[in-house]
This record gives sequence, C-alpha cells and structure tokens, in this order.
Amino acid sequence: MRHSLLSVVLFIALFGAILSSKSMAQDSGVWRGRWTSETTGHSGPMRVRITPRSDGQLDARFTGRFAVVLPFTYKTTLTPVAYDEFGTAVYAHKKLGPVLGSYEMHGNLNPDQFQAGFQAGKDSGRVQMERIR
Repeated sequence: MRHSLLSVVLFIALFGAILSSKSMAQDSGVWRGRWTSETTGHSGPMRVRITPRSDGQLDARFTGRFAVVLPFTYKTTLTPVAYDEFGTAVYAHKKLGPVLGSYEMHGNLNPDQFQAGFQAGKDSGRVQMERIR
C-alpha cells in the first residue's frame, strides 16, 4: 500500500512538472497588437515581451505609442492564476503613484494571442495582441 501511494504521488508530481513546463514554454515570446481606451477612445500600437521566471511568475515588458508619437515602456509581473484549454489567465497590479493611482490587468495568454482588460486611475480599456515570436 505504501509503495503504490508513493508511486501515485510521484506520478502526480511528474505530470504536474510536465504541465507546468509546457505552460511556461507557451507563455514565453513576443506579442504585437493594439491597446484601446474604452474611456477616452484613444488607441495605439503595443507589443509585449514575456519571459517566465523560475518562481512561476512572468516578466512582461510592454512598449507602445500614445497619441501616435509618444512612446512608452511599462514593466510588470504577470501572475498566472489559472490554466485551461484556452490558455493562461494572468493578473497584474502595480501602484503608479499618488497622481495616477494603481494599474490593474486581467488577461488571457495563449500560444497565439494575448487579450486583456486594464484599469488605470479613471481609465479602462482593452489590449488585443497576436503572437509574432
């Protein structure tokens, strides 16, 4: 009985490690698309480079443009909150300071697309991107 319980535990651990490494591999890459503010109607090009960390978190570096010519860069940590057949559900939160408030993002990352909703101060909107690498 003890030997079979140990076998089951080892199988579950090995299966979990395989699933985890597959999820992390699919979460690494570059996506490109657009951000759109649902509050103001502004939009612009955006891309993100996502790199898995050893602790299961994902480092994300967003770059884009506001008002056609104003570039921006934003680094954050995406926290995977769930995995399913549609991809990885991710969450990010960052304090931006007393004037801008906080930034919050809920999204879905899969091998082909990254889609998310964001809230920053009084602004909210969507991010829609396709994987390019």
